[in-house]
Amino acid sequence: MRHRIARLLAAGSAALTITGGILALAGTAEAAPSLTVTLSSSGSGASAVYDAAGDPVLTVGTPSSSTYAEITVDSPSTAVPNTAPTFTTSNYAAGSPHWLIQFAAGNELVGYPSSAGLGVDNWSVVPASSGPCDISDLTGKYDTYVGAVTFIQNTGCGGDVTGAAIIANGGQAAGTSDTITDVTYDGETLAVTPDVVTVTNPGAQAGTAGTAISTLDMAASSNDGDQIASYGAAGLPAGLTLDTTTGAITGTPSTAGTYSVTISATDNGGTTGSAAFTWTIQAAAQAPVFTVDTPPTTATAGQLYGYTFVASGTPAPSYALASGAPTWLSINASTGTVTGTVPAGTKSFSYSVTAANTAGTATAGPFTVPVTAASVKADLAARLSCPTSLQVTGTGTCTLTVTNRGPAAASKVIAAVALPASLAETGCSSGCTRHANVYSWTDSTLADGASASYTVTVKAAAAGRALVLGAAGSASPDPDPLNNIALATVTVTK
Repeated sequence: MRHRIARLLAAGSAALTITGGILALAGTAEAAPSLTVTLSSSGSGASAVYDAAGDPVLTVGTPSSSTYAEITVDSPSTAVPNTAPTFTTSNYAAGSPHWLIQFAAGNELVGYPSSAGLGVDNWSVVPASSGPCDISDLTGKYDTYVGAVTFIQNTGCGGDVTGAAIIANGGQAAGTSDTITDVTYDGETLAVTPDVVTVTNPGAQAGTAGTAISTLDMAASSNDGDQIASYGAAGLPAGLTLDTTTGAITGTPSTAGTYSVTISATDNGGTTGSAAFTWTIQAAAQAPVFTVDTPPTTATAGQLYGYTFVASGTPAPSYALASGAPTWLSINASTGTVTGTVPAGTKSFSYSVTAANTAGTATAGPFTVPVTAASVKADLAARLSCPTSLQVTGTGTCTLTVTNRGPAAASKVIAAVALPASLAETGCSSGCTRHANVYSWTDSTLADGASASYTVTVKAAAAGRALVLGAAGSASPDPDPLNNIALATVTVTK
């Protein structure tokens, strides 16, 4: 046993060693305010880790006789502690786990927890194979800590302390785990910090359906130094897989969408942490195909020409006019809407529209559009409204409304109202001109669809039926002159 323990202590804080075909793993503990330690283990199934509460857990491997798990005090003082080192364990069997303090001369002190049932006589001296402490009757002898230390000091075989550790080994059945708490050594206590596993968040990810992603290597760590034992994933896009050992995500996504992904990591002490992020998968690129592409095949000079083309495709295509389109014609690159006012004198024009994305380009056209001359006709319509009745000396207002029904703008528009002798004019709207009993207005133009109103205020002079005449005309040809005249009757009473 001395040879195995000595080899174990010599291994010390090695991070990863292979000796005689046996793999030894070690991880440095959290930096406590006082006592700091290193966990290590060797052999199949053996482990030394921190649990979620931050307590060391030692597990004996297979076979237990040649495996170990230990908690080694970092850089112990060369002086032997004045008080007995202690710890509490959740399991104990046949001398394991126990304290081991090693001296320069090769002698050792072994201390057992209270669960060993030895009371205060729970320390023994294990002498070196040679030297002043080589006294065979001391082997296996139990004494108090002070008594055991006194023996070594009195015989002069102690020397400096070279190592101190809590060891779980072959005294227990393979697979036995001991949770170690309340560790003290040389007046210092091992501080316990709950184990926290942190998974590094990679941030939002993106990909395209049908295209393999670049490998995403997830990373995680334990604040207690435990190794990450496994990874897990929830919500990965279809087609992607996670290597549960390395944390690498690989594959080819198959379905477009935005996915909420959670990656978890569990250390060898059983503590789990996670990170969540989104993974957006775009649809596979598809070349544009025009689905709406039958624009008007006629146009009128001086009037607006327009049409909205539509094309499918992923990503959404951008629209453009192909070369050769007239300069007065334009297109909205996002909506595919073509617009432009056909210049006067244009006989015809031609154009084509393209829709393009990363997957390809589609062309609609060419379209050749004949142009007809704009109509110069303006259909003016007159409407006259007057009070239906007035008393003698009473006043009222007649309103003449002139509407241009198109299709062309009317030029040099004249509107007029003629009053009978029984109605006297007392006022008219701005711009009116009086010619005896006729009141007229002149406008330079009246646009297609526009209206203009003119008013005359009248006063009843004599009883009877009064007939008021309204009329409108322009210099533009009028296709329906009959609607240029309007009449209104006013009944005047005493």
